[in-house]
Amino acid sequence: MQQEKRLHELRVRLAEVQLQRMEVQRKSLRVRAMEQRWLEALSEVQRQRLEVEERTASVDSQARQCKRQLEAMSHVSVLNDCFYIWHAGPFATINGFRLGRLASDPVEWAEINAALGQVALLLSTVQARVEGCMARIGGVPGQGFTTVEFYPKGSYSQIARRLTAGERVSRGAATRALPQVHNLWSEGGTGLVGSVFAAMRGTSFGRALELLLSFVHEAGQHIQANDPAFSLPHPPELPAHKVGGLSIVHGQGSDEQWTKALKLLMADIKWILGWAAKDEAQREIERERLGETPW
Repeated sequence: MQQEKRLHELRVRLAEVQLQRMEVQRKSLRVRAMEQRWLEALSEVQRQRLEVEERTASVDSQARQCKRQLEAMSHVSVLNDCFYIWHAGPFATINGFRLGRLASDPVEWAEINAALGQVALLLSTVQARVEGCMARIGGVPGQGFTTVEFYPKGSYSQIARRLTAGERVSRGAATRALPQVHNLWSEGGTGLVGSVFAAMRGTSFGRALELLLSFVHEAGQHIQANDPAFSLPHPPELPAHKVGGLSIVHGQGSDEQWTKALKLLMADIKWILGWAAKDEAQREIERERLGETPW
């Protein structure tokens, strides 16, 4: 009787242990399922983190590339690209057009006029940018850089001396206070009449070349006043209207001398162009520092 009771208790205990074991197994399975879900979630998080890191690395790479491109572009001058000043033997050139004439190489006047038209467009662009900056900092628009005004018209460009306030008043409304415009182009001339016409200082073309030299002289003075380290390689000689001791006016010397004078003048203009490019880059850096826009 005692043994049967003991056996019954053991069977009950065994059943309880088996139930507990089943419960533990059930919980273990649930824990394993939770662990699997957690591992899957962790794997998804890690995958997303890797994607984010890859995208971040790609964006950083693009940002560095854009920064390098921006730095490279900041050293590129639109003016230098649009107006390429160089030389071809004894001739100064701008965008491939030669300036000057030689007995051994009589450049057509159409090419010379085209070159002078490029010069007029270049200098009027530089003038507009400089005077625009001066106006924004409190200057008077159209004044302060030079007293010369360009009228770029391709191969038939013109140039004039700006009227002073007193001249505008004295001329009155009847003349609309217009300056006297001179042609920065020539059709040349043949024979004695043509030679005399080209040599006369009072001719439109001769006066236009004098004004062109005056512009370079005044621009050089303005730049040097703001940048003492700047100096033109061949300072214009006024009022003789010479550069390097050679007259800038066609007909007042030999064609060789005139060609040489134009080459020296274009060297000065190239320096002005270089200064304008540097000044524009510095102003752009300053605008970026201040968070301003260029317009």
